[in-house]
Amino acid sequence: MTTSHMNGHMTEDSNTDVKNVELSEPPRHREMAVDCPGELGCRTLPVRRSAQLERIRQQQEDMRRRREEEERKHELDVNASMRLKKLSQNPKIGIDNPTFDPVEGYVPEGPSNLAKVLELDDLLSSLKHIQHSLVDSQSQEDISVVLQLVQNTDFQNAFRVHNSVAINMSKASPPFPLAANAQDLSQEVHVKAHFDYDPSDDPYVPCRELGLSFQKGDILHIISQEDPNWWQAYRDGDEDNQPLAGLVPGKSFQQQREAMKQTIEEDKEPEKSGKLWCAKKNKKKRKKVLYNANKNDDFDNEEILTYEEMALYHQPANRKRPIALIGPPNCGQNELRQRLMSNEADRFAAAVPHTTRNRRDNEVNGRDYHFVSRQVFEADVAAGKFIESGEFEKNLYGSSTDSVRQVINSSKICLLNLHTQSLKVLRSSDLKPYIIFIAPPSQERLRALLTKEGKNPKPEELRDIIEKAREMEQNYGHYFDAAIVNTDQDKAYQELLRLINKLDTEPQWVPSSWLR
Repeated sequence: MTTSHMNGHMTEDSNTDVKNVELSEPPRHREMAVDCPGELGCRTLPVRRSAQLERIRQQQEDMRRRREEEERKHELDVNASMRLKKLSQNPKIGIDNPTFDPVEGYVPEGPSNLAKVLELDDLLSSLKHIQHSLVDSQSQEDISVVLQLVQNTDFQNAFRVHNSVAINMSKASPPFPLAANAQDLSQEVHVKAHFDYDPSDDPYVPCRELGLSFQKGDILHIISQEDPNWWQAYRDGDEDNQPLAGLVPGKSFQQQREAMKQTIEEDKEPEKSGKLWCAKKNKKKRKKVLYNANKNDDFDNEEILTYEEMALYHQPANRKRPIALIGPPNCGQNELRQRLMSNEADRFAAAVPHTTRNRRDNEVNGRDYHFVSRQVFEADVAAGKFIESGEFEKNLYGSSTDSVRQVINSSKICLLNLHTQSLKVLRSSDLKPYIIFIAPPSQERLRALLTKEGKNPKPEELRDIIEKAREMEQNYGHYFDAAIVNTDQDKAYQELLRLINKLDTEPQWVPSSWLR
């Protein structure tokens, strides 16, 4: 075929069939000038691939690659292998551990990622700048009032607390375990609340409508701790009545808030000293109580109580839990204890105390007291064998865990009257006590009860009893299992019996550490 070009040249192809051309050996062609002789205008040149041939080659190359890719996929296809097909029919199911799942969009914490908080100095400078800019007297007066408020010490402390909490809440939860026991923390647990909580008074709760209110002593069923600041929980027994779990403060978050509140209260304390906590010295002889400093609860003032993990426990029929009656003087706990032992001597008994005084003629060692030397007594105190001990008229007295255990081993219920400072030692033992707080009634009712017993208390003595009960409940209430307000001795006795009998028929919540 002869092709005429626009430049006056003609092209002769040796093969006119493009479809049968071999790509590996491109055809040769000859070019000659139309007006030149054949000998001068004819020469052989290498063929330049046309655009059409290049497209064909590219298409074939793409087809080859697709074919190879399909063959490779076919080799890995589950249905192409009988072994893979069988494995796919029974896939292994694992457990997702959300503790280790990376948080989507998680960015490591840095100064730029924290919440932007307003510094106190910036606030003061802004207010002063505004004050200079205002011209009318009313606005000047308003700014002066605001400046006085900002410069107040209490406001500045509250302002710092707000900033600290805001910064803490802006921190993203890390995509790794927060502690070595992260696996245990991720499980559902029951806890006893040691503080009151009302979400309507909490400015930091994410959603007040979802907040769960509770009171000190309530048992909460924690179902999620994924957010360390806000746990999801039900009140025990409300799971069926409450469609959604509520939000409660996380343990570490609540501890941080309470620590800041205590710091503010300590700053205020010198102003109140001498007004509310002033007490007259009692000139009567009293026991000088000795406590082990390592186990004394007075050394736990720095501890911030939030939650305590609990578990259900049903006491065995042959191993009754000891009953500890706690209360301020003249609230009737001694009378209730004596009445129980008198009416049901085959069921209740007291632990035989230890003493260093000399035995009297009518006393029997092991029945009335365990008589020991001062050296032995002090050695047992140092060894932690006593629940409580004290000194009276230069003689030592005390109640030991072994004496309580002797009553328990006899299948009787041991009744104890203890100081509140001894409760931590009692609970840290293996005795699993049940602690009942005997609270006083109103001041008028308390006067009537004491008058009935032949006593004539003064008004300040009545107020002192009620105030002492309030302090005991505030400082040691987290140890109490139940409370009875002694408005009437007979009613209080029947209520006490009901609580004790319930230990035989119903499981009770106890610290989970007791069962480990």
